[in-house]
Amino acid sequence: MHVSIGPVAIEMLRNGWGAERVVAAINKALDGVPRDRVRLHVCWGNYEGPHGEDVPLREIFPILKTARVGGFVLPFANPRHAHEYRVLERSPLAADQTIVAGVVAQLVRRPVHERQRASGNPI
Repeated sequence: MHVSIGPVAIEMLRNGWGAERVVAAINKALDGVPRDRVRLHVCWGNYEGPHGEDVPLREIFPILKTARVGGFVLPFANPRHAHEYRVLERSPLAADQTIVAGVVAQLVRRPVHERQRASGNPI
């Protein structure tokens, strides 16, 4: 599910409303489907732009974890979100959940997050 958002919707996501509603819809659609058969792709959109207003994963991941899925495909190979794997240290997955490794199949023009620049590893 991909949702196009603007400034008002970003505030709604920051307050949890958007993520909770999306996860509730996903869970309803998955009723009866075994959790181990489902992966949830979470991203901030595939568009040319700075992605400077992307909602931090730490703000929505506790809600995303309530999705009845066996795994998450997250944008850790994306320079804008590469540092966010640390969210998993503070909010670990359930024992029966996993992170699905992905690859970048395109060139992107996105700013490197300041944590990546500070680490000296701009990816």
